[in-house]
Amino acid sequence: MYWVCNVSTCNRPRTALAFCSVNGWDAHVPMLRHRDSWAEERKSPTPAEWTRQQRDAVTKERRGRR
Repeated sequence: MYWVCNVSTCNRPRTALAFCSVNGWDAHVPMLRHRDSWAEERKSPTPAEWTRQQRDAVTKERRGRR
């Protein structure tokens, strides 16, 4: 399990902030001055899911180059 910030600017593909604990997320909030935010719990993908996600990302990138 891990946590992400619900604020969209923290969840962009290039940023993709993830936190090991809610305490880590708590430390992040004042630094970025979020007004209304919360930590969303997420589950790490299985190795097979991770491989598929990486393959899909490469495919999407190659399509964008055309």
